[in-house]
Amino acid sequence: MIEELSADSPLAGRLDEARSAPEGPARAANIALLSALQMRLYEAAAALRAAEGHADPVRLAIVSALVALWAGDPMRALVAADRAGAHPDGRALAAEALRLAGRREEAASRIEGLEQSHPLARVVAAHMVVETDPKRALAMLWGVDYGGVLGARARRVRAEAWLSHEPPEPTRARDELSASVWRLVRLGATDELGRAYLGMAQVEALLDSESRRAAQWLARAHPLLQRTGTKFDQEQLRRAFRRFGRRAIDRLVADDLEQCIEGARAEIAHAEDLARAAGEVQEGGGDTVQIGAELSETLKELSSRQEQLIGSLEGVLVDKEKTGLLVDVVRALFLLQDEAELDRDLPQLAVQLGGGSATLAVVKGQSSYEIKSVVGANPPGLDSVQTAIEAALRDGVARVLGLAERAVGVVPIRAREDRILLLRTGRTGRSDDAERLAVLASVADAAYERAHAAAALGQAAARDAATLESIREGILSLDETGRVRAVNSAGAALLQVSRDAAAGQRLSELPGLGALADATRREVEDETITLPHADVLVRARRYAGGVVATIQELGKARQLAHKLVGAAARFTFDDLMGRDPAFLDTLADARRVAATDVPVLVTGESGSGKELLAQAIHNSSPRAAQPFVGVNVAAIPRELLESELFGYERGAFTGARAGGHPGRFELAGDGTILLDEIGDMPLEMQAKMLRVLQERSVQRLGGTRPVPVHARVIATTHHDLEHAVEEGRFRLDLFYRLRVVHLRLSPLRERPGDVALLVNHHLANYAKRNGRPLLGVAPHVMRALEAHNWPGNVRELANLVEGVASLIPTGVTEITEAPNLARRPGSLLPPAPATPDPAELETLADVERRAVANALEVCEGNIARTAKALGIARGTLYKKMERYGLR
Repeated sequence: MIEELSADSPLAGRLDEARSAPEGPARAANIALLSALQMRLYEAAAALRAAEGHADPVRLAIVSALVALWAGDPMRALVAADRAGAHPDGRALAAEALRLAGRREEAASRIEGLEQSHPLARVVAAHMVVETDPKRALAMLWGVDYGGVLGARARRVRAEAWLSHEPPEPTRARDELSASVWRLVRLGATDELGRAYLGMAQVEALLDSESRRAAQWLARAHPLLQRTGTKFDQEQLRRAFRRFGRRAIDRLVADDLEQCIEGARAEIAHAEDLARAAGEVQEGGGDTVQIGAELSETLKELSSRQEQLIGSLEGVLVDKEKTGLLVDVVRALFLLQDEAELDRDLPQLAVQLGGGSATLAVVKGQSSYEIKSVVGANPPGLDSVQTAIEAALRDGVARVLGLAERAVGVVPIRAREDRILLLRTGRTGRSDDAERLAVLASVADAAYERAHAAAALGQAAARDAATLESIREGILSLDETGRVRAVNSAGAALLQVSRDAAAGQRLSELPGLGALADATRREVEDETITLPHADVLVRARRYAGGVVATIQELGKARQLAHKLVGAAARFTFDDLMGRDPAFLDTLADARRVAATDVPVLVTGESGSGKELLAQAIHNSSPRAAQPFVGVNVAAIPRELLESELFGYERGAFTGARAGGHPGRFELAGDGTILLDEIGDMPLEMQAKMLRVLQERSVQRLGGTRPVPVHARVIATTHHDLEHAVEEGRFRLDLFYRLRVVHLRLSPLRERPGDVALLVNHHLANYAKRNGRPLLGVAPHVMRALEAHNWPGNVRELANLVEGVASLIPTGVTEITEAPNLARRPGSLLPPAPATPDPAELETLADVERRAVANALEVCEGNIARTAKALGIARGTLYKKMERYGLR
């Protein structure tokens, strides 16, 4: 692309060479690029379609971006340039598209680092700062002498920099533009030449405000930019006319009339001289044929001058009337609201401009037509204006072509995907008719765009309203003053307000919503707000025009969070029953520690209620609205434990989910994670867990990005972790990390006074759950239950009570028979232990000494094997051998 932009050979010759080149993947792309530089946009688009699927995709994307830029469509150019990826040409074109769209900062980021190495990027970067920092623009292009269109563009940017300089230096700007004009004339790049002409007009106006040269350059720029310029060029052209062109153009018209008058006077004088000469020759008897022939030619020239003068005078006299008519037509056009009205009334408005008839046709491709509306007695047949249509489509401008005895004006309107042609017939083919049709087409283009945008806006509003209504959460939108702009049905129901009544009202003035109004004055993240009828969870986000808040009932929010993470904290301190002093002390400590964020270690035998206590701590903490995630470390296979806790990225291992999976720490978010039975965690995982607790972040399997950990950690175990540390089965540093606060739950056998309370509590739960009368317990049955050892603790008691209650016949209101706690066939209860003779009891030290000695004998004195067989560290084995005198 840079080679073509920098080449100095004429564009027409290069395009002919590209057309005659052998068929190949690059041929169509070259034709598209060169056609775009010559503003043959129709041919460029056709070449791009031919190149699809054959040319290099990156090159095709670059050429497509260039064609879109030359066609004045920067957004389409940006999309095409992005398809080129990191290619320097694509980045430079993307920056140019963003510059034209007014997004200067994004444009600068696209070409960062390319300004010195890429010619187009350098020119674009200089153009972006030419108005704000002309000295920098001049420095960026100092000494640059590119060839071709790119070099002409660089000189034009330098000229703009000299004009923006303090003080302006129009002479230097004129020198730059003169060189640019000369190069562009040789190249045949009409659109860039029109911009250079416009720059020369601005320079001449600065040098001499009364100079006619500014109007002359403006007159040169006008047809080029009107025919091939983008909408940005045409806007600059209109601005130039408003600044210094109107009076100058009027002077050009006056000069034209003066030339016609003087020419007519000269021709009349010459004719009079010839007539006198002919008379003298005739009186002398000479031959007057030659003089007569010359006189005849002079009279013809005089007649032509006369017609020209008459035409100019008519144009001056009629111009105001037709201008007023054009204003009326444009005003009527802008009153039309949708595309159907435009299709219906546009031909009628075209007829009002100049009589004749008009047809509005939709063009699909090159030869497929659909007549939308016809006005007039004799509309032109579409087959008879094929030449005019093709010319209009190719060049994208209004054309007036004489066909038979009438002229056909063909005006393309490009606002829609299916191009529209306005065909108007008249008796003459004057150029001013074409200009008025071009104005009408430009206004119609804008009207179609406006109608299309209004329809799209209506659809978007309806879609947004439907989207809000489909959201189950309450959505509330407020303006900067706190007035309600919109609320969906779910939000209105949750706030118990009428949508119509709330609209336009200050939220703080609605009954009971003052706390919510206070919360929405700042950005909040899942803050619990108490309303008169419910507690709600609020998340508010502010923007330039106000605030948008989501509102959700706290209970439903918890249910959703629990559903997502697969866990729920259902128990509170009210569910933990007991009167035992040690048990009550533990609950008191737990209530106090619930308000903090420190890690907690809960120990106790299996079934003593460790997880219930953890849930109660979570529900009494400030994190109660956040998820509670429980992980049973002992129940997860060793090889899956890390992925369950920390998550994994896609492709981390065979069988991994395609999109990866978050770990339990991520799912816990700002809530609580329960590490149940932490004593059974493998040693290798203990080291990773310690790192997580120290750094407060996790890293997924197969990932490289650390994920912050905000969850509170509660661990439970039925093991004696201190003994496990001594035996080398648990890390001492992890133990201290987890046991910041230690809560011990006493086994049920140590608090027999709580048995009756627990039995009655579980009987009440059973009756409520099954809709049965509350059962009582006979005193002798209760004494038997209190005397039981309860090896399964509270879990055993709850299951036993439920089993006994389910066997009670209907109509019986009291449990009168104690369950058989002695072992019998089929019973799951352990047998009652026999009472041995104290003298026959073997001490624990004897048992341990015999076990160590037996292991040493089996392992043949090998210390490492013995320690591994016993499951202890070698240091511990040496201590026991020394204690028991073993060698």
